[in-house]
Amino acid sequence: MAVHHALAADLLLINGRVLTMDAHDSVAQAVAVRDGKIVAVGTNAEVEALAGASTQVIDLDGRTAMPGLTDCHVHLASDSSRSVESVECRDLYDPSIDSVEALVTRMGQWAASTPPGQWIVARGSPLADFRLHERRLPTRAELDSATPRNPAISRSGLTSSSPTLLHCASVALPMIPRARRAALWSRTR
Repeated sequence: MAVHHALAADLLLINGRVLTMDAHDSVAQAVAVRDGKIVAVGTNAEVEALAGASTQVIDLDGRTAMPGLTDCHVHLASDSSRSVESVECRDLYDPSIDSVEALVTRMGQWAASTPPGQWIVARGSPLADFRLHERRLPTRAELDSATPRNPAISRSGLTSSSPTLLHCASVALPMIPRARRAALWSRTR
């Protein structure tokens, strides 16, 4: 008997080793997915009963499938804990950050709603200096123009010349120990 098209799965994974991650660590043979949600787990026969005319069927050929999230290296936990307190300036996450101007504009927008003297921390992308239109990171003067009342720092990640490159607005310099200040100053001119 054919399944009604409204109840048919969009995707079937069959002939696999499906780790259910349930309380009993059950292992099934197949899984059915409809509208991005798992709707059935069981034997091939049980799950194939949910196939419709347009259901995609993938034969796992004994391979393992399991529910989960693919984290290819996004630092999800640490990023989520900082999302409220820092400006998102990573071009890898926001394609509108494609130039120094866009990055500085974003920091200026954040500064407009930040009390004077409070730090503005921007998260930058690794190697952004190679991807931004200008092929460089913002200078101290550019940060000063965007954040004139606030100390600002843009952690830009790995670059060709430094494991971690920090750009710091002039208002922040008195807050940084003198030895560190010289190193930062030379890198942000």
